[in-house]
Amino acid sequence: MESEPEFQWIESLDDPRLDVYRDLKKTNATRRSDVFIAEGRLVVERLLAAGDWELESVLVSAERLPRIRDRLRPGGLVYVVSHAACSELVGFKFHAGLLACGRRRPRWRVELPEGGPRQTTLIACPQVSMPDNLGSIIRLAAAFRMAGVVVGPMSADPFSRRVVRVSMGNIFGIPVFEPPDFEAELARLVQAEGFEAVGASRSPRAEPLRAFQRAERTVLVLGNEATGLRADWEALCAREVTIEMAANVDSLNVSTAAGILMYAFSGSRAGGPA
Repeated sequence: MESEPEFQWIESLDDPRLDVYRDLKKTNATRRSDVFIAEGRLVVERLLAAGDWELESVLVSAERLPRIRDRLRPGGLVYVVSHAACSELVGFKFHAGLLACGRRRPRWRVELPEGGPRQTTLIACPQVSMPDNLGSIIRLAAAFRMAGVVVGPMSADPFSRRVVRVSMGNIFGIPVFEPPDFEAELARLVQAEGFEAVGASRSPRAEPLRAFQRAERTVLVLGNEATGLRADWEALCAREVTIEMAANVDSLNVSTAAGILMYAFSGSRAGGPA
């Protein structure tokens, strides 16, 4: 018979067991920590449902507990506080009354399961700086069945509270790789793994998306929000692709462009028009 979660009722916000949840609006130490924070009902429920992610604890308000109790993991550690105390603890008005602390599972190298689909697309983000954009890209990658997201060290932390929240917990269902040397890992994918690197670009030499013929194994490289693709990233790309748009519009938000490109790539066949 499966055990119940371990419930610990906490009376004081000074309790050191709550330190990891303290002042979340002011802090984002996940890159310097082995853990991350998931916030909100849907995000926490997706973390709980993803059984291969290790949980440190769940923090729930007493008012929320009856609605989440049947989703909590047997044997898991659950801290229970009042709803008002939960908002005071995290440092902002917190309506959901539900957070969880998970253990990071960094993947430093892109490794895909054998026997996967022949047509494979990875999304590469060397320097997507804004957490909202990175969270949206991860959510889109999950929606359009991309093989994974490769995040460079100059990008936002993929396990920051904001990225995890904007991804709507989809980060727990798609591989996210964090190579310490982005350029070296992209070169390895091209030279040793047979991927074709394609840069998303507004360059005049870029191929229009409507006529683009993709390779079976493609890594789509997205540029920085302000500066686009850096020259050394461009040099690693065999080709570039652009989304046709009105001449007086110079660019799209990176997550908007990513969504259009992923949708096209997910429905295209290698060697045929996207």
